[in-house]
Amino acid sequence: MNTKYRTYLLLAGCAAALTTARAQGSPPNDEPVTLSPFTVSGASDKGYIASESMTGTRVATQIKDLPFSVNVLTSEFFEDFALFELNENVAYISSFTMLDQGGAYNLRGFNQTFQLRDGFFRLGRYGSSNIDRIEVIKGPNASIYGQSSPGGLINMISKRPKKRTAQKVSVSAGSYDTNREVLESTGPLGSGGRTFYVSTLGFYERGYETEMAQLRNKEFFTGVQHFFRDESSLLLQVEYVLREQHSPPAGAPEIYDSVTKQYTGIARNLGTLQELGPNSELNRGMFSATGVYEKTFNPVWSLRVGANYFRARRWDFNQNTVANQLTLPAMTMTRAAAPTKTVTREEGGGLQSDLLAHYWMANHRVENRDLLTFDFNDYYAHNPQWAVAGTDLAKWTPIRTFKVGDSIPFYLLPFDYAQARYNRNNKNRTTIFGGLFRHQSAFLDGRVLFYTGVRFDYVRFSLRDLVKGANARFLSRAWSPNVGVNVKATRNLAVYANRSNGFTPNAQQATASNILPNETSYGYDYGLKGSYLDDRLNFTVGGFYVVRRNVAVTELDELGLPHTVADGSHLVRGFEVDLNWRITEPLSVGGSWGHIDSRITDFGYQYMSVGRSPAKISPDNFGVYAKYNFLRGPLTGLSSNLGVTYVAATPLEGPAAGDTYVNGVYTGTNNQWQLKTWAYATVNLGVHYAFPPGRGKFRHRVGLNVNNLLDKEYITPTNVARVVGDRRSFYLQYTLSH
Repeated sequence: MNTKYRTYLLLAGCAAALTTARAQGSPPNDEPVTLSPFTVSGASDKGYIASESMTGTRVATQIKDLPFSVNVLTSEFFEDFALFELNENVAYISSFTMLDQGGAYNLRGFNQTFQLRDGFFRLGRYGSSNIDRIEVIKGPNASIYGQSSPGGLINMISKRPKKRTAQKVSVSAGSYDTNREVLESTGPLGSGGRTFYVSTLGFYERGYETEMAQLRNKEFFTGVQHFFRDESSLLLQVEYVLREQHSPPAGAPEIYDSVTKQYTGIARNLGTLQELGPNSELNRGMFSATGVYEKTFNPVWSLRVGANYFRARRWDFNQNTVANQLTLPAMTMTRAAAPTKTVTREEGGGLQSDLLAHYWMANHRVENRDLLTFDFNDYYAHNPQWAVAGTDLAKWTPIRTFKVGDSIPFYLLPFDYAQARYNRNNKNRTTIFGGLFRHQSAFLDGRVLFYTGVRFDYVRFSLRDLVKGANARFLSRAWSPNVGVNVKATRNLAVYANRSNGFTPNAQQATASNILPNETSYGYDYGLKGSYLDDRLNFTVGGFYVVRRNVAVTELDELGLPHTVADGSHLVRGFEVDLNWRITEPLSVGGSWGHIDSRITDFGYQYMSVGRSPAKISPDNFGVYAKYNFLRGPLTGLSSNLGVTYVAATPLEGPAAGDTYVNGVYTGTNNQWQLKTWAYATVNLGVHYAFPPGRGKFRHRVGLNVNNLLDKEYITPTNVARVVGDRRSFYLQYTLSH
């Protein structure tokens, strides 16, 4: 049976089951349920605008009261703009670009390799159907969660059970053979009125301009929350994601002139060539289970204890044989030397315990919050990779190179372990024990807010390199202090400043044959936060300054041989503007702009790289949006939204790419390091109409989205390729809710 139709049947069956569960439940009773200080109130979200965040301090806090910058995108934003995949659409967040399924993204001038999911460590693998909001904590302040990038962290918040019964089925279809189906059901479970659930089931598939390329996502998520009579609650969540990508797009090659021996640009017109063929795949899957217990003992003491377990897998074959270069004047492209097969197995989890004390001093004139956190995180990865060898390689080598315009020969042989050799075979485990103390005081009726804290992390590595026969065990420790202040200069305008430290053990890349100390960082945030017109107009204007040290670079020893040391450094400076304005009840506008000056300050013996920018870091990005709801008259129920994103020209290669050194002395360059994507802007439009409710309280909503309205050609830099962006795309949506 066709996979698509199997999914439709599964959706229908799940809908029937969830409807039965709803019928068996009952509305919540009138007994109040106290909201935990660790839970963000849904009432704080006003359309696209969120006024509260938990990510910034590990407890629910007004964003305008924080001494640093936090951005939030809500699920309503995703739905209105048909953001089925987030990737480059994160340009709506200042200083944030390129989010991929492997967990990588760029934030404030730094590359990051993992995310958070509900506060727990996550290596990518997400589905948009079960995400309620995305919160971004910026700068080394993210070290309150332990290891982090100096640029900050992204935290994807799962949907929570709701007290009122509701079901929703959404179907979308459009360009690139896209179809997406999402079923969501929430409400009370059972007859006690204190247990609630949420379940989502999602299916998403699409093609590409590249022939044969196809993506298919299957997503399942369920959560059950019970509120006990002693002011405590227990939340249990289970998630499963399977992402299958067949013959993934290769991306646009770089242009190399073999006569002048210089790189001259990007062959955008070749970015949709299918170079891999039908015998290629790149797949990821994950299972995750999370439990969170929250207890409010009295007006002073509250507790949150959480646990998470995950199992993840990545398996791919022949997805590496892309030609990164077009050689002129021969007009030839040469693909990778050998197809590879990778089977990465990851397993881990964590424990978290947050104890909060909320109390007053000085005759109720000073409000205090003390947070004591203990957490544990364990991550294990086994990542064997094989390269085709022997007679199979002999059949591939003659067809690696092809001439543009000719028929492209593909590698069509099945993978044979007997005809392969190990590229790598590592078994690595990283275990982190951490503790955090954080204090907050509010003086002068909340006009002066003072924050300070310190975190200690104890990191234990156990590394095995089975190919080289190397084993290593070592320990690392890190202290990460922070201090900040938020002062209300007027009733509506606050001045904030923050200084924080962070560290990165680089657990994914450490091996038994390459042991390096932690990267460390420190940084400053400063600026203004405004909240006017009864909180309808909110903005943050701020700057940042971050130094990253102990970066892995290459040095030459006394014999002139290269070796890796942790002596590199990196400086980032920039500023950001974030604004949300609910001009009238029907009209909202908003936007973000981030400017980044990211510079290498030490790059080992490759000294010409000093002053250059790292790869994939855009110096500017912004996103603006507007939404209008027709609330009265004959057009009641109609809404429209318009968004514009811009990403500046972005370096594609590392700061030393193409440079030549002889005995540590610079002798020239082919200018590969100067290659950049073009700056690009996209315009995205959505129009939706919600019909008046009919009998049985069923609601119907239809919508049309046009993404890349002006049909701009553009390339997005990712970790592995120069991916050609989607051209003008049309998507129809239908939602049935109850």
